[in-house]
Amino acid sequence: MNINKKLHHSRFLLSKERYKDAITELNQVLRFSPHLFDALLLRGIAFQNSGHFQEAYEDYNAAKEIDDESYVLWYNIGIVLCVLKRYGEASEALQRANRIDPSKLDTWNHLGIVFYKLGEYEKAIEAYQQGIRINPNDFALWGNIGNSYRRIMRTDEALKCYDRSLELNPNAIGAITGKGNISLDREDITQAIELLTRAVEIDPTAYNSWNSLGAALFKTGDTERALVCIDRALEIRPDFPDALVNKSTLVHQLDDSVVALELIDKAIEIDPNNAKYWVNKSSALSDLKRFHEAAKACDQAIKNDARLPEAWFNKGYVAAQIEKERSSTEKSSRDEPFVFISLSKDKRDEADKIREYLESQGIRCWLYWRDLKPILSWSGQLAEAIKRSSIFLVLISEGSRDSENVLREVNIAAYNRIPIFPVELERGCLSTELEFFCRSVQMYDASTGDLDDHLANIAAAIRHNL
Repeated sequence: MNINKKLHHSRFLLSKERYKDAITELNQVLRFSPHLFDALLLRGIAFQNSGHFQEAYEDYNAAKEIDDESYVLWYNIGIVLCVLKRYGEASEALQRANRIDPSKLDTWNHLGIVFYKLGEYEKAIEAYQQGIRINPNDFALWGNIGNSYRRIMRTDEALKCYDRSLELNPNAIGAITGKGNISLDREDITQAIELLTRAVEIDPTAYNSWNSLGAALFKTGDTERALVCIDRALEIRPDFPDALVNKSTLVHQLDDSVVALELIDKAIEIDPNNAKYWVNKSSALSDLKRFHEAAKACDQAIKNDARLPEAWFNKGYVAAQIEKERSSTEKSSRDEPFVFISLSKDKRDEADKIREYLESQGIRCWLYWRDLKPILSWSGQLAEAIKRSSIFLVLISEGSRDSENVLREVNIAAYNRIPIFPVELERGCLSTELEFFCRSVQMYDASTGDLDDHLANIAAAIRHNL
């Protein structure tokens, strides 16, 4: 096999965009010589140009093991990783390409795009500016710098970049759209609509411009036309996250928080580093009363961009709602009927068994070792719990007969007219003092047989009196 001839023919097929034929040709070469750098690189390019990015990455990775000092290889690795949304690795690959050959404008431009995707806007600006040093007349690069300045709220510098882009190309869609977005940010809706309408007239496939025009129309209250524009953006590019988020905002205003949340989740799946998307998610979750999830969304927004004021505002709002919900739950819990269980320490296992059964039947219980809070006065908590209880269940045993704590608790229950329900675990253990409080009520005898056999009856008696 004449390998050089095959490689030459493969390059010809690539130049004619006959990628499938090129892959077939290169497969033959690699069967004969599986570790040939040029064949792996060319097949990777063929896979990449035909949309098979994972296969392209695998070929590039194999080629890297043979020669890791090829600019073309590292540049293409960066492009493929960017398409695969592995932006961190893409930035490393493109920086490696730049170290090998720093004179390539495309590499600096794509590195800027990757940093922009990562939310590292200052680094994006630096990369784009390196490209400008190579070609000061690249209008698209000036527009990209403007977009990055806008993201970090440096709008005056962004406008200068957009204006420079438009000097170089009066129909630069990116710059026109960028200026429209700044007008939108500044609430100059009339100018925003004028600029963005001009953008879509110049290029009807400019999905970013359609999306921004929809956002501007939405601010005028023209929901119908806004939805048409945003849907047009998504028709052109279904995975455009900004349009998904804008549509979610519009749907949210129409009181469909569930659909709004679904749209935001799609956007976040595409671009998880965008702090504003997480803020929108926190708002949708808040409307659904899912405040703990909303708090996590706020935290992620702040992690992505701590300078975003909306993230901190939402975090404060959500925290207040969580506290309000907690207070409401505690109040509801305090108002719910419950059984106070009084016992001597030797009957802790029996008390826990009764408590577990009662709670399995929907009857809330209070036990000192579980419900006392260590930072507060124990005696105060016990007294308060007894006063708020609906039934005072006291376990009669040999230990309770000599327990000053049990007697003190029964005293509080009797004084506050809490119904007392004695359960006799051991016969003949009712002291004179306890008998004084228990003589006028029916005592349940659980001293015979297994305690498990009595649990249903104890629960039925308590439920009857709740």
